[in-house]
Amino acid sequence: MEQLDKIEQNLLHDVETQGNAIDAHVLYLNGFVEKYEAHVSSKKLSEFISLYKETMNIRDVPEAANPQLPEYIPGHADKTEIANLLGSIIIPGNDNPKMSKKKTAERKASFDGMSSPKQGKHTENDFKLSRSNEVMYRCTLNKRINVSNIENVLHISLENANQMWVSDLWGSLVQIDTEGNVLKTIKANYGERGFHTVTKNGDLLYTDQQLKVINMVHDGETIQFTSTGSWTPLSIHFSRINGEILVGMMKGNQGKIIRYSEEGTKIHSIHKTYLHQSLYERPNYLTESVNGDICTSDSAKEAVIVVNKAGKFRFNYKGQKPKFIPYGICTDIHRHIMVCDGHCKDVHLLDQDGQFLFLILNQQEHCPQGLCVDDDYSLFVGQGSINEVTVYQYNR
Repeated sequence: MEQLDKIEQNLLHDVETQGNAIDAHVLYLNGFVEKYEAHVSSKKLSEFISLYKETMNIRDVPEAANPQLPEYIPGHADKTEIANLLGSIIIPGNDNPKMSKKKTAERKASFDGMSSPKQGKHTENDFKLSRSNEVMYRCTLNKRINVSNIENVLHISLENANQMWVSDLWGSLVQIDTEGNVLKTIKANYGERGFHTVTKNGDLLYTDQQLKVINMVHDGETIQFTSTGSWTPLSIHFSRINGEILVGMMKGNQGKIIRYSEEGTKIHSIHKTYLHQSLYERPNYLTESVNGDICTSDSAKEAVIVVNKAGKFRFNYKGQKPKFIPYGICTDIHRHIMVCDGHCKDVHLLDQDGQFLFLILNQQEHCPQGLCVDDDYSLFVGQGSINEVTVYQYNR
């Protein structure tokens, strides 16, 4: 059995490696598609010649893995062996009832004498063992942080273990410590819900809906990081995996997510399924799982929408009741997805495949909307109707 487990682990590793290679190749090909779309309206022959030469050198599709699977060789057992193992049923005949009862008793006695697993009543420990793969959390209140200079707390960006940025609906951005002391205040033109994030260097990035730009605060100085053109930037997230920046934006009733490099160069656009159906409409909040999945709360579609790192649609989640308004969203180190429901004032916990597990917080008084989690199982919840960050400790 141990050998089979090792074979399974090796096969899973090979499949995951190939999947990553294919995802990277899809991203690479999408780059050519976007270049073509950018040049399709151009009348410059030189640009088409340059693009043609580039397409002649497209990398080959990654070679498919050919795993060596274990071979199953069926065994052979005759009726006698099966009867000795499982038992048999004796149907009494009408010709000699006494003899039939005797044979039945003898056959039963012979099977009773065979070795068999010890039978007994199921205990509570047996039940817990059968549920050992289920996620069980205990969520306890740790502290309440009152934030001045702000109306409510709709988004939280952790800077380090002692500091964070919080914001309200009117674009007030406040840097505080874990005791609630205000360290810095910024007034943005207008604040969508998940409109700021913090880089690994501690720089603050936030969207400006009015000017349609992304700003960066570096060493106390605000500079323009990049422009989003005719699209209105709503939400933003800094990737701890590769340092890239994900920006959720909208134009009319269409939404999309753009992946930027650390320098502000556009890398990839995510906006449609392979059937050319629109993925997003109003991506208010977004985050990234440790496996590279991009998780987005879309209040207009009333769904959590998840794509893989190449932008391929994986699943959506629409809550447990007829009405579901997703707001703040985050993921933990176990790939679980946590999301606030603004309608029922709950916080839902999902597994990495979108299966609902349970409610971490249920029917809260002040409507949780901002959500953030650290690696020490501290859950920071921004309250939608008061200026408070509530910190919970949750453990498996």
